[in-house]
Amino acid sequence: MQPLQRHPEYGPIVFGALWVGVLLVLSAVGGWRQLAEEYRAAVPFAGRRWWFRSAELRWAVHYGGCLTVGVNAEGLSLAVLFPFRIGHPSLFIPWRDVSATERTRWLFFSVVELRVRRVPSVPVRLDRRLAQRIEAEARSAWPTSASALERPAKIT
Repeated sequence: MQPLQRHPEYGPIVFGALWVGVLLVLSAVGGWRQLAEEYRAAVPFAGRRWWFRSAELRWAVHYGGCLTVGVNAEGLSLAVLFPFRIGHPSLFIPWRDVSATERTRWLFFSVVELRVRRVPSVPVRLDRRLAQRIEAEARSAWPTSASALERPAKIT
């Protein structure tokens, strides 16, 4: 007989442990943990926000619809929504540390890839439309000119 069949009261504990384990592994594999070591948000974010957004980090770790993305004149804020937040502290990345490049993925899907100075091995890929909204809000603080977002390149 299976242990959980004999003791079903342990089911929520097992589920909780698996949930925490998966979130911690995703944080490490995707690079969120490395970003947080350098760019953990020190104060609550104040600025324009978009909820339920998506991004992809290293090794195709995809945060689909579970991010809050924020922008102000000082930088970019990334936060994971509550049920997925374990191992994912909020980030604040100053614009001076960000570079942006537009890329074409798959057939016609365009993304903007952000790289940060202190953790260049972890790309943050955003949908082009979201990146354009961020750029419009950030204005002159955005790390690249508008013309750079008009020239897609293939991701290799």
